[in-house]
Formats: sequence, structure tokens, C-alpha cells
Amino acid sequence: VEPQVRRYLLEFMAVVTQCFDADEEFSPQSISNIVNAYAKADMVEEALPLFEHLALAAQLVRPEDFNAQAVANIVNAYAKVSRQLLQLEAQIDMQQLFAH
Repeated sequence: VEPQVRRYLLEFMAVVTQCFDADEEFSPQSISNIVNAYAKADMVEEALPLFEHLALAAQLVRPEDFNAQAVANIVNAYAKVSRQLLQLEAQIDMQQLFAH
């Protein structure tokens, strides 16, 4: 897939993902998979609202629904992009996200 097509698809999917209800439709694994994909694609600026939405979703998941792998993946993804999120003044309480 050409880079422009891939980027357009990821931007579109970021919008689609934000249509899901943050407190009902995300599992820890889905949050983990999505934030890692966008962190790996280096699309923090383009998908800033998505990172904010998924941070909220992660905070709304019941703690007993997490497993160690999902926690590690979510924390790793947000740690990778935390500097960029701060520079973009993201509305994410990183301490609250990691305290969950």
C-alpha cells in the first residue's frame, strides 16, 4: 500500500474509532492494539483526539478486565508518544492513566 493511502486510511480509522463510546465499547486489548498502531505509525499529531479518546477509554475500563499484557502495551505506547502529547498540549492526565 502506498504511504499516502496508508496515511489516509489511518486518519479515517482514527475518526471512526472516536465514534465508539469510550465507556462501553473498548476492551483493554483493543485499546492496546489501537494506541500501539498509531504510535508505531508516528501519527500522534494527526490522531491527537484519538489518543485522548483512548486514554479516557482506558481509564473507564474496570481494573479487573485488564491483564498484564494489555497494561504493558498501553503504558508502552503512551510512554513512546508522551513527549509529543505534551508538546501538543494533549488533554490526557498521564498520571491518572498510569495510576489506573
